[in-house]
Amino acid sequence: MQNNKNLLQNLLLRENNNFDLIRLIAAWLVIYGHANAMIPPVYHRADAIAVFLRFDYSGALAVKVFFFLSGLVVTNSLLEKKNILQFVVARFFRIWPAFLVVLFFTSFVIGGYFTTLTLEQYFSHPGVYNYIYSNAMMDIVFELPGVFQSASSINNRSINGSIWSLPYELGAYILLLSFFILGLQNYKKLSILVAFIFLLDVILENKVVFSWRSLNASVDDLAPFFAFGALLALFKDRVVIDFKIVFALFLIYFIFRNSLYVKYIFYIFLLFCLLYIFSRKFSLNLKINSDISYGVYIWGWPIQQVLAHTFPNLSFFQHVSVAIFLASVAGVFSWFLIEKPGMKIGGMVYKNLANRFG
Repeated sequence: MQNNKNLLQNLLLRENNNFDLIRLIAAWLVIYGHANAMIPPVYHRADAIAVFLRFDYSGALAVKVFFFLSGLVVTNSLLEKKNILQFVVARFFRIWPAFLVVLFFTSFVIGGYFTTLTLEQYFSHPGVYNYIYSNAMMDIVFELPGVFQSASSINNRSINGSIWSLPYELGAYILLLSFFILGLQNYKKLSILVAFIFLLDVILENKVVFSWRSLNASVDDLAPFFAFGALLALFKDRVVIDFKIVFALFLIYFIFRNSLYVKYIFYIFLLFCLLYIFSRKFSLNLKINSDISYGVYIWGWPIQQVLAHTFPNLSFFQHVSVAIFLASVAGVFSWFLIEKPGMKIGGMVYKNLANRFG
């Protein structure tokens, strides 16, 4: 086994990376990318990332980064701990406590305030409770009765458009766990084959893996990015993340920048670049030691909707700045009051279950 400090296995140690900051920046990018969907058309501004890349906008880029890091970190954790029960309990308490709080708050507080129905009509409407139940079951529902549906130049009626990705993330965890139980990690060549099937499925006209699902640009790339992260985790003792690798990938991207598959070439470069930059000493000095990104992500859209309907004359950059600030505050509260205590409870639940059934 190599001792190169730039080996991915060394960078995956929490003290050697600042992945929390990557996730936080990605969550901010989602807010930036959603702004035009919230504010009146007169205040719209071109998405800088979309202008530069031409094949993706900031929100899509951010979600791909989320799924890659999730595939990398979660797979590494599963491979390190090799504990199925702990994995299931940890994933449950990482996702649902904060998610349920958002669902209840948006339904009973935001929904109750902004609905065009009377409070009696609203709170007796089955749609309110179906919104909570269906979303908690990962059957995503976007609208609440009479909420954000008044006639205005703001046409987006979704209460929380960001949560569309959560069922896909959960599906990725379930598939990862299934492969682990089958022992796929013990057969490296077969693991590479399975990962490449997921990676190539997105560019095939006739799908091999997700053959039942219609094409959807927002969804198509999620499994490949998670799979790529998982594949790197599986070969973490061989993958090197250094400047030479990053520069070589940039040159490949530059040469093939007009290729039909430039998007995927660019993202390989970008992901390695992020791994490199956010494992350098200057980046480690910026460690925040609190992963507030999930809270920022699930609170960002409702906060933007409230801003857009309360202060519709905010400019694009005013809207984005205020939304990022408020979502970050919400993310801090979510982390310290809900997510961190929830994970602690999850640890106790796991120990009780392990003692009882282990």
